[in-house]
Amino acid sequence: MLESKKFAFALAQAAGIVYVVCAALVAVAPSVAWKMAGWISHMTNLEVLGRGLTFGGFLLGLVQVVIYAYVSGWLFSALYNHSLKK
Repeated sequence: MLESKKFAFALAQAAGIVYVVCAALVAVAPSVAWKMAGWISHMTNLEVLGRGLTFGGFLLGLVQVVIYAYVSGWLFSALYNHSLKK
C-alpha cells in the first residue's frame, strides 16, 4: 500500500524541481527550450508565440505544476491502493 499523501507530496516536490530546471533552461538558452517544447507538443515553431519568461509567470507556473502533480499523485496512489484490495 502507498501512503497517498506522502506519495502525492513526493511527486509534487519532484515536479517542482523539474519545473525549476526547465525554467532555468528557458532563462539560459531560450532557443533550445523553444525547440524542445516544440518537440514535446508536436509543434514545429513555437517561436511565433513570442512569449518570454517572467518571474510572475514562473511562479504561477510552478504553483500550477506542483498542485497538478500533488492531485495526480494522490489520485494515482488512491487508485493503486484500491486495486490492491480486490
